[in-house]
Amino acid sequence: ASWLRGDAGAAKAAVEELARFAAQNPPGFGIAWAQAQEVALRAVALLWLFHLTRGHGVFDTERFSLWLALLVVHAEFVAANLSDHPVTHNHLVSEAGALALLGIALPALPAAARWRRLGARVLWREIAKQIDAEGISGEHSTHYSAFELDTAIATLLLAERAGMAVPVAARARVGAMADAAVALLRADGTLPPIGDTDSGRAWRLGIDPLDRRDVLAAAAVTFGRSDWGAVTGDAPGAFWLTGGRAVPGAAGAAPGGFARRFEAAGIGLARTGR
Repeated sequence: ASWLRGDAGAAKAAVEELARFAAQNPPGFGIAWAQAQEVALRAVALLWLFHLTRGHGVFDTERFSLWLALLVVHAEFVAANLSDHPVTHNHLVSEAGALALLGIALPALPAAARWRRLGARVLWREIAKQIDAEGISGEHSTHYSAFELDTAIATLLLAERAGMAVPVAARARVGAMADAAVALLRADGTLPPIGDTDSGRAWRLGIDPLDRRDVLAAAAVTFGRSDWGAVTGDAPGAFWLTGGRAVPGAAGAAPGGFARRFEAAGIGLARTGR
C-alpha cells in the first residue's frame, strides 16, 4: 500500500510494527527464533520493507539503525544455524538463499561478502543435490519444489543485476525446475498436489499463494523462455521480482497437447492442451 498507492500511513504502520517486533522478540529467544528458515525468510521480508517504505521518510536515524541491526542479527543467526545436516531439504535452500540475497543487496556491510559467499556456495550445492536433472525435487513434492524455486529465481535475478557469476550447472538445474513446473501447471496456475505440502511460499507475490504463475513468469524473464511465458501470461505478481520487465511470450498462445514422463520421480503427464 505504501509503495503502490503512496500511502504514508501504511509505511509508518509497517515501521512501527518493526519496532514492536524488535522489542518483543529479542534475538535467540522465543518462537520467532526457533528455526533458521523462519529467520531467513523474515530477513528477506525486512529488505522488502525498507525498499518499499523508505520514500515516505519513515526511517529516521533511530529506525534505520534498528532495521540495519535487525538485518545483521538475522543474517548472523542464519549463518550460525544452517540446517546443513546429512539429510537436507527446502529449509536449507531458503536459509542459503537468504544469505546470498542479503550479501548481494547490502554490499557495503562488512559481513556482506561472507554472507554472499556462504549463501551462494550452499544454495547452488543444494540445488544440484536436491533437484534431479529433470527438475523434480528429491522430496517428490510439487509444492516444495516450487517453494524452492521462489528462492532460486530471486537469487538468479539479483545476482544477474549485481553482475555476480552463477555456476552454469546450477543455473541449468534451476531452469529444469522451472520447466518441470510449467509442464505440470494447471490452467488456474496451481500445481497438482503431489507429495507433502503446507502451501508455503518464500514470498507471496500475488493474491493466491497456490498460483505459481508469478514465479514462473519471473523464470521466463530470467531464462528468456517465451514458451513458459505463453503458459503463465503476464502474471502481475512477477513484477515484484523482475521490476516490470516484459514476460517473453506472454501474449502468445499456450502450447498444445503433449506427453512427458519424469523417470526418476515416477510421474507421467499427458494433456490435450491448456
